Amino acid sequence: MRKFVRDTKNITVNLFADFILSKIDKKDKTIIEVTDCGPFFLVNGVTSSNEILDLTEIQNEFCKWFDDHLAIYENKTFNIIDVIKYGQEISDNKFLKLHVHKDVYLKNDEFENFLSVRSEFPFGYSLDCGRSINYYYHYILNQISSTIGVKEMKIKLKEINEELDLEVECDSIYSNLTIKNLILDVFDFDLFEFNKRFDNFEFYEDVLFQNFEKPYLVQDRLKDIIIF
Repeated sequence: MRKFVRDTKNITVNLFADFILSKIDKKDKTIIEVTDCGPFFLVNGVTSSNEILDLTEIQNEFCKWFDDHLAIYENKTFNIIDVIKYGQEISDNKFLKLHVHKDVYLKNDEFENFLSVRSEFPFGYSLDCGRSINYYYHYILNQISSTIGVKEMKIKLKEINEELDLEVECDSIYSNLTIKNLILDVFDFDLFEFNKRFDNFEFYEDVLFQNFEKPYLVQDRLKDIIIF
């Protein structure tokens, strides 16, 4: 994930996307995308929820809560266009290939000279729309990193003949096959149980408190991380 710089459009659109997401039940599948187009914010999205959000009210609450993050905006507020679609059928999205890093938050150059700045995955995405598996990959790497001697890897969950399988790519002294087998031996990929960790976690904390402890970065399986 990106390490955001304070008082930039990048942090604002991602924080707002996750703040909107916080107003929808975590059990609903939701994708919220916020684009700062200059004169207005475009809030695009789909959700399985049928409860219509009052984005004006949410916007006002956001501007009040995060006033100190809005210095770059005139009067510390903005206009919005709401194009969220409700009651949508959305499939689970756990078969993603992602590049994860043990540091989680990576510093990237942030450019502010675009005509628009858009929020990015996983911000604005609910657990079942890819956020949960993203967290789970970080959860895995955080625990096996020292053993396999790498700080980053590419990983993809697959299903072959109704059995879970993985693609793993990393620059380790161990083969990708050995690392894959280690992961499958130790981690059950029970995302339903894993998601209970986030019952009291507000997703916008991923943007707002990037240096704080995260429920997906615990190391509770270290004793099982063994390669023979």
